[in-house]
Amino acid sequence: GQAGIGRQPVPIMASASDSKCAVCGKSAEKLLKCSKCKSESYCGKDCQLAGWGEHKKICGKRGLASLLQNLEKESEAYTREDWESVLAFAKECEQDLAVHFDPDCELKMLRPLGMAYRRMNRCGDAARTHAKAAGLAIARGNFLLQGKFLLEVGLDHQQMGDSAGAGTWFENSRAVGANALKAAELLEDNDAEKISTTAQATELLLQLDTLMLERVERMASGETLPPATSNP
Repeated sequence: GQAGIGRQPVPIMASASDSKCAVCGKSAEKLLKCSKCKSESYCGKDCQLAGWGEHKKICGKRGLASLLQNLEKESEAYTREDWESVLAFAKECEQDLAVHFDPDCELKMLRPLGMAYRRMNRCGDAARTHAKAAGLAIARGNFLLQGKFLLEVGLDHQQMGDSAGAGTWFENSRAVGANALKAAELLEDNDAEKISTTAQATELLLQLDTLMLERVERMASGETLPPATSNP
């Protein structure tokens, strides 16, 4: 299986995308590529072993970047087996990044973890993961990101059938989103951060309004709330 930081290098696979070995610089038509981050190529196992001491410091980060990019493009077509692979890989990256502590990467890592848990119907684990991410976001003073993760906790509870819990988390998210919008108003009018934050906060609040309205209408009619469908 794949190995993490502090253990043996991860397996390497055939690749023709790069022309030089990352360690010795040797050119070849086909090199072997790190199967975890898929961003470093070698002429053979000897060079991979020689370069592992340095490469292991960035392998998890690069693997995370590749995973996040693929999730953005392809997650709607993922099968349960795909999500199991995402979960296993994300948890391994989480362990790697914990060794070389990087708060920003840790926060990013929680997103695919939460997404994988929910898609596998492990909503309790998803809620705990998203709640942890919300805590990390507020520790960094990022109200907007905190609001987004609180929304995900609400969606996790909604998928579990806990309508009361979902409503509470939605309300919390709305309050944080409103704070993010107020904070953006204090920035300079032409500031790019103000434009971006305002747009994202407004989108978050509109999404919450829709979810809350749907929740009230369905509860009033006695219907069971539908599973969550929003992407993390």
